[in-house]
Amino acid sequence: MASVSDHLPCTAGLYRIISMKHLYRSQTNKILSGVMGGLGEYFEVDPVVLRLAFVFLLLATAIVPGVIAYIAAVVIVPQKPFTGPL
Repeated sequence: MASVSDHLPCTAGLYRIISMKHLYRSQTNKILSGVMGGLGEYFEVDPVVLRLAFVFLLLATAIVPGVIAYIAAVVIVPQKPFTGPL
């Protein structure tokens, strides 16, 4: 006969799947397209810190690789779905 504890790992795994965080481009905290705002929301970091780090990275790598990475992020990372009132 199966005990209640036999079913707990399945339930815990289901809860973990439901509560996963997703990376989205931010609709509210954006300057260009919301990539840094979305990263800030995902990692719970102030987006200004990420923007300053990105500018430093741009200057350190002669701008082109950073611009290509940012454009790739704009294309790959989806826009956050609207969750406000109708």
